[in-house]
Parts: sequence; structure tokens; C-alpha cells
Amino acid sequence: MKLYLHIIILVLFICMPSFGQPPHIITRYNIEDGISQQTITSITKDRKGYMWFTTWNGICRFDGHSFITYRIQPGDSNDLATNRIDDIKIDAHNQLWLLDDENSLYRFSPENSKFDHFASQTAPVQNIFTLSDGDTWVFQTDGRLLRIRPNEETMDCLQILNSS
Repeated sequence: MKLYLHIIILVLFICMPSFGQPPHIITRYNIEDGISQQTITSITKDRKGYMWFTTWNGICRFDGHSFITYRIQPGDSNDLATNRIDDIKIDAHNQLWLLDDENSLYRFSPENSKFDHFASQTAPVQNIFTLSDGDTWVFQTDGRLLRIRPNEETMDCLQILNSS
């Protein structure tokens, strides 16, 4: 009798966690749904709730229903040199910081859909860090650490560390 009681209690404990979990819905998106390319290299979420995906064919914004792709367009004046984007970070001002496949740094403004190449770098960028105070830190392959402090008109760049 005790053995049956122990087995029943054991079965209840094993089954309880599966009944207590909410159902999960997994949706798969592909090119037919509007994403620009199947290879996604980085994902982040901005302060407005949009999901951003970097791909080998531009960046995609997803609002939960549809995708909008931003990439080089023939004849546009954006500074983006390639559509192959490998990393994305979002700063406190909802600006997107992007690294392309050649480790060049770009800032993208979702408000006006404009890419700006950040040419103050002296070497390829290895990593980007954005802080809640609005500063963006850029670590370059030559060991230099750059601190980018945005203001209303220009971007101030300070070299903090120099390995040479």
C-alpha cells in the first residue's frame, strides 16, 4: 500500500511541471514573409518594441506583423557600403549602431531611415557597447577604445586607450 502511494506521489510530481507551463507558440518567418535574407547575424529590440534583425541583405525591422527592410538602394545618398550587416546595438537615443562584414561602423536613424558611416575609426571595429547614459563605446582591432558622446549637432569621439 505504501509503495502504491509513493508511486502515485512520484507520478504527480513528475507530471505537475508539465501542466503548470503556459503553452508556447513558435512562428517561423522566412523570405516569403518579408524578411530580406535567411541568414540572421544579430537580433535586438528597441525602446518602441520593434525587433531588429541584421542579415546578409540589410537590416529588418519587425513590428510583430510585418517586416520592413533597410538596405542600399540604387541612387540613394546613404553612406552604407554593403548590405551585409553582422552586428547591431541600440543606444539610449534609439539610434542603431551597426557593424558590416568589413567591421566598419555605421549609425542608423530609424526616424529618417538614414545610415551614417562613422569614419573616425582608425582600425576595424571589433565590438560595440551602448550605455544607458547615451554613450557608445567602440573597441577597435588595434586595441584602441573610443567613447562616442552624442550631442544635438555632432558626434564627439574621444580616444580612451591606445595599445601602441
